[in-house]
Amino acid sequence: MSQAVEIPEVETARRDEAPAGCTPDEQAEERYRQALSAMIDHAVENRRMEVLVDELAWTLASVGFHFGPGATADILTKFGRRLSWLAERKRAEEEAERARKEGRAPH
Repeated sequence: MSQAVEIPEVETARRDEAPAGCTPDEQAEERYRQALSAMIDHAVENRRMEVLVDELAWTLASVGFHFGPGATADILTKFGRRLSWLAERKRAEEEAERARKEGRAPH
């Protein structure tokens, strides 16, 4: 990675704590979101995004290697879906902004 990466607040992990009575999966998701958010914040603040990305890539590669081709396919599928969702959201926000500027309702 040769350029600085800005991650808008809306795309970083949520920092609120998991509500009481949530499932073990929900608790784990919140714990992981908080941990990843802290790592992203640290990498951005210290200009170490390339280091973080490298470590994340190694970690995901290790998961794929140890858990097999199905896990690798799942990682890549989820990555692609989430990337597509972010791109579509950005496109919709840009369209809404254009519509607002032109005085018309967004589609």
